[in-house]
Amino acid sequence: MSRQAVLVVEPDPAVRRELGTGLARYGYEVVPAATADQGERFAAGLGPGVVVASAELPGYGDGAILERWRGEEASGRQTLVLLGKAGGDEASLPRAVRVVPVDGLSWDEVVRRVRLVLLGREIGVETDPELQSLVGDLEQAPVLELVRALVDGRFVGRLE
Repeated sequence: MSRQAVLVVEPDPAVRRELGTGLARYGYEVVPAATADQGERFAAGLGPGVVVASAELPGYGDGAILERWRGEEASGRQTLVLLGKAGGDEASLPRAVRVVPVDGLSWDEVVRRVRLVLLGREIGVETDPELQSLVGDLEQAPVLELVRALVDGRFVGRLE
């Protein structure tokens, strides 16, 4: 199972570097963008599948960027992972938006939570609201494909 590139749209070079390095350790190809405009240009070329962005960026924090992508080839299969503050108004965001609170977390933990969202997307399940585990019904998933995806994702845990 090949992994899509992950677009990281973040003005802070240290954050881009931490996310890029962390996700690359798990086998993800990371495309960094420093501005919202640059992110949109890269997304147009990549066909956005997964975008990790700062919640502070205009058009990203409220999920509006997803509406602009609706007409593109990847429509219906986008996931926007926002790096933001805990306790925001996540209930008003579109379903395809996940918020990873970064307050007080190490970069290893932020990367782990982003990776969990990406792994869930790859095997077709959601994350729990706290981004601690994957939750979903895998009865219809072919077992060998599921095991292969979990091995490729370097899954550690218990499958019930």
